[in-house]
Amino acid sequence: MFEEFWPATCVWILCRDVRVPEPFILLSVGNIMCSNVTAKLVRHSGIRPHFLVIFVCVLLSICLPTASTLNITELFYPFANGTTDNKTDQKDDGGSGPVELTVAFPFFNMSFKQIFVNNNGILSFKSKFDISYQPVRFDQRPDQTPLVAPFWADVDIQNVKDRGEAVYYRETNDTSLLERASREIRSYFIQRKNFQATNLFIVTWYQVGFYGAEGEAGKSKRNTFQCVLITDGHFSFAFFNYYKLVWTSGGNSQGAQGNATTGLGGNAAVVGFNSGIVGKYYIVNGSGSVDVLNLAKTSNVGIPGKYVFQLDGDTIGDLKCDIEDDFMSISPRSGSMLGGFEILAQGPCFIKEGDTKSNNVIARLQEIDVVFNCTIVTENTVSCVIPTLFQTGQFTFQLNKFGMGWNYSTIFSSIHLSQTPPKIVRKNPEHWSIGNMVTISWSEKDISSNGSRIAQVMCYSTKNNNTPVFEPVQNLSVQLGVMLKFKLDPSLCLNSSTLILKLCLERPDSSQLCIWSDVFSVRWSEFNMSKTWCDAWITREKTLPNITHSTSSCPCVLNQAERDIGRFDIDPFCDKTKDGNSLNCVYYPGAEQCMQKNLQLPSGGGESCCYDTNGELLDIRANSTGGFQQRFHYRAQGGTDDIVPYFSYFQEDFLPYLHCCQYSGDMDRCSKFLEFRPPSTCQGYQPPTPAQAAGDPHLVTLDGKNYTFNGVGEFTLVMDANRTVTVQVRAEQAKDKEGKPQNATVFTSVALCAINTSDVIEIRLAKNGRAEILVNKILFVPEDSTSQLNGIYLEQSGDNTTLYNVTLESVSLTVSVEVTQDLLNIIVLIGEESFKGKLRGLLGNFNGDPLDDFLLLNGTIIASDSSMSDIHYMFGESWRVLENEKIIASNGVQTITDYKPLFMDKLGEMNITSAAVDLCGSNQLCVFDYYVTGKESVAQSTKSFTSKFDTLKKELNKKVVRCPFLPIPVNGNRSVDSYGVGALANYSCNSGTEMVGGNAQRTCQEDGTWGGPEVICAKKINKSGTGVFSITFIYIIVGSTVPLVFVAILSLVIVRICCKRRKRIQKDDTEIAIYDIFPASPENIPIFQNPAFMESLQRLSEGGVFRIPRPNYVDPQIFQEYF
Repeated sequence: MFEEFWPATCVWILCRDVRVPEPFILLSVGNIMCSNVTAKLVRHSGIRPHFLVIFVCVLLSICLPTASTLNITELFYPFANGTTDNKTDQKDDGGSGPVELTVAFPFFNMSFKQIFVNNNGILSFKSKFDISYQPVRFDQRPDQTPLVAPFWADVDIQNVKDRGEAVYYRETNDTSLLERASREIRSYFIQRKNFQATNLFIVTWYQVGFYGAEGEAGKSKRNTFQCVLITDGHFSFAFFNYYKLVWTSGGNSQGAQGNATTGLGGNAAVVGFNSGIVGKYYIVNGSGSVDVLNLAKTSNVGIPGKYVFQLDGDTIGDLKCDIEDDFMSISPRSGSMLGGFEILAQGPCFIKEGDTKSNNVIARLQEIDVVFNCTIVTENTVSCVIPTLFQTGQFTFQLNKFGMGWNYSTIFSSIHLSQTPPKIVRKNPEHWSIGNMVTISWSEKDISSNGSRIAQVMCYSTKNNNTPVFEPVQNLSVQLGVMLKFKLDPSLCLNSSTLILKLCLERPDSSQLCIWSDVFSVRWSEFNMSKTWCDAWITREKTLPNITHSTSSCPCVLNQAERDIGRFDIDPFCDKTKDGNSLNCVYYPGAEQCMQKNLQLPSGGGESCCYDTNGELLDIRANSTGGFQQRFHYRAQGGTDDIVPYFSYFQEDFLPYLHCCQYSGDMDRCSKFLEFRPPSTCQGYQPPTPAQAAGDPHLVTLDGKNYTFNGVGEFTLVMDANRTVTVQVRAEQAKDKEGKPQNATVFTSVALCAINTSDVIEIRLAKNGRAEILVNKILFVPEDSTSQLNGIYLEQSGDNTTLYNVTLESVSLTVSVEVTQDLLNIIVLIGEESFKGKLRGLLGNFNGDPLDDFLLLNGTIIASDSSMSDIHYMFGESWRVLENEKIIASNGVQTITDYKPLFMDKLGEMNITSAAVDLCGSNQLCVFDYYVTGKESVAQSTKSFTSKFDTLKKELNKKVVRCPFLPIPVNGNRSVDSYGVGALANYSCNSGTEMVGGNAQRTCQEDGTWGGPEVICAKKINKSGTGVFSITFIYIIVGSTVPLVFVAILSLVIVRICCKRRKRIQKDDTEIAIYDIFPASPENIPIFQNPAFMESLQRLSEGGVFRIPRPNYVDPQIFQEYF
């Protein structure tokens, strides 16, 4: 049934005898591409008949491509025979009834579950489009019906028939067709590399004629075209496939004379999309004119007869290149700072008419002036390979085509190495020592086997002016396959300790596509090499400024650390959620999970926290595994102060930890490491303070005050007194099941920023019920689960609902946003106590006192037991955002002036249904939301989210007491069962020593301190002698007896001074050496609180009987210094 039906006039000429029976032949070709063209061939013109045939064939070769050059089975998705297609009513201006879609179809930022097929080349949403026989350009007549128009014209399959004409349609989720559509979308739209279709709606207009066609000439003219709607529920697309187009207009389309046989003239077919909203439409070039027939031989994707569009956004996405427009998009828009990956840039026309693909296109990252070449792929697409950057953050990606200047630009993000998983996997990384046989593997999808590949071991180092570089130190031969075994060269990296593997594929344009391993340490089989490395680091570290010890600390238990999302993030080296990763926790033996502090310490560094299988904080002093403070933050972006992202941290913090604490096998060296990188503890930890804004907005302030506010418009949720940090929300009227506005509101958008120091990020609910992210009021689509923006860190997760965590990095403020189909639920976490007394807004006056939370913008406070009406009009409305202070993007909705809210304190007067009680139980917030909206989804969301918030608050406020780490006493042993309240620490002294201070057992008390004094084990002295100072046993006594002993020592020193004073006076010019009895205290504290002094007392008898030093002279000031 798919035979080709060419125009009758052309068929007739081809079939006639070469003799010309008439004085001339009138060849009408206007029905094809040669509009209003006739050819008169006069017999006496001297043209021979066979030349006439040649002439006609040439003319036809020009005119016939009104059909696609592709076979219909190649161009079209399957229809009719062998499918489950339905047919529309076979009548003039007919169509289908409403078709309920399995997956809602996004269209112009709206979402539709119902669609109608119209015989006149239209698909409509929301309602049937009855007045359809006269096509009108969307810019000439506004209409309220959302339309998809692959070829809106006056079709007649009732009277113009007998050639198999029909309009077929079906919805399908056939696996093979979904995959075909997904592949096409991924190839056409460079930003949709991960798109996976879940639903198709296919409509085919086969062999359809035009209304009013007369005679064989008119009725033989048939159009065949197809529309395929594709979606994954979030993004949506349309394929317009045109196999044959030969007519443009029907008889009632104000056609010109002769329309009945040509199908031309009058109001020609319209192709495009109409949102149903005035001014929001898209018209394909050629619509409304005879040029619309060109669609069968042209394309916006390089395939004759095929046009592809994206439909889900606020505007229609067309893939045609633009000569004059400076718009450009790239994909991916972010990638590893290591580079080596391909970026496709799309938008401009990269091939001049008549040119080849040899035109020169170069790219650069403007801020760091990195320039690289690109290769033209298609008319509107170029391919570029990003080089290694050693910098992270956002950069301006620019293109220069044909040497005409940097006229095209967009934003590219260089991603920190800690956020990009390695694509080369090191097998058994714990055995990667120099000289060992090792194995790596990779995925075929990450780097193809087709082509020349080379693998290298690269050494990281810094050259002149601290410029970071990779230098190849070992070349590896790569054969077919995805695995390689080789021996680590013993001579690797004589001057560096940091390695990485690189595997590259050569491209025809001499560029290289590369994948990388993780960064790893040079490791030797012998402990001594790591000891030497550690000693050299300690020597170098002594010349550097000490890092500032942090006053903050880690959470004592993992449960709290995981909930403190504003201040702590998962350490990429040890993540319990990645059990299949061979690198996971390999550097932290015994750890179940490690966390890294998000915010920089005062010194600019970071801090790690590690937890055991019981969720308890590990102390690195106990077994060499645990967290410590760092000179460089692991996520520092660099660009200033000679910081190289990740590598500065790896070389100056992580490698010393490995060599001093893990690879040296020497706890003494680990202790020396901790002198420069103090261990992480939890004694000073304070959990963050949470607040809630959820449902029909039910708020819980930072001080714990509950209330409901139903304002409409934009409001300040929280803001500091200096207005440097702000969080704003938009509230819109809630809608019931029928979509009617109710007398209550829900939050539909939240935006936050640190004024002038960070991006502005906004998360909003789009009309299609999906989340949208805007950065600086421009739509932003994350390509990964995490995004590093300017001063902002974004994380995304969730299935049925989408959860976003947004952290302002300059302050410990995090906004957690749950996006449902109806509203946004919001949690705000404040991490630092220093914010108390400085924050205000709808989340109250943050000072620990809920009684003064209703602080108005002007400084007035209303009573905490005020009515909901007073809270609404006096407190809530005072925090309405002024127009010039809004950071939320406009949504084009006018402020409602006649809105009157319902108030929560009137709930007892409302008619509550049993369904609400059954769903909500005793949750009054859920009951109120059910009453207001009538939607179970809203009520259930409120119930679930408020329960989630209550659990979070309970976990964060749970009192967790842990006693500090107990060192092992000199000459003794210590065992501790835990560090929680009631934990026991048992002590014993080595043979030959006695416990002269403290008790054999200490208990962790409720105030977080250990009971009893510090335990001291002292040696017995058993040596006989003669003379006045000879003794049989001397015990070094501490605790309560130390003062008596020291008084005796002091008396002897004074006597000695008196005896020697005359000699001292006789030697005025001689420097006298004074014995170092014990170290001077580095702090101004009493002598018996000086741990160095107490430890020195235990060692006075080492090597035999202790003898009091007798200096020749003691300066009188020494008594003040020591005593």
